[in-house]
Amino acid sequence: MLRDAVEFHAKGGKLVRLEFPRTEVQHFGNVAITYSRYLYEIDQGGKRSVTSGRVIEIFVLRDRQWTNPGWHTDEEK
Repeated sequence: MLRDAVEFHAKGGKLVRLEFPRTEVQHFGNVAITYSRYLYEIDQGGKRSVTSGRVIEIFVLRDRQWTNPGWHTDEEK
C-alpha cells in the first residue's frame, strides 16, 4: 500500500476529496469497532475518478493506549 502511494504521488496523482459520510462505533470493554462508509476522488493526469466503499476497524485499549491491530476495506461496485 505504501509503495503504491509513493508511486501515485511520484506520477503527479492528487487526492481531491476524502469523505467519511457515515461512521458508527461499538464498544465492547477494551475493544472498539468502527464501521464506516468512505468516498475519495483522485486526479491522475487531469483524469478524475471517484471510489467509494466500506471500512471496518478494530481498536484495542492496552496499557491506557488505543492500538489498531486490524482493518478491512472493500469497494462498492
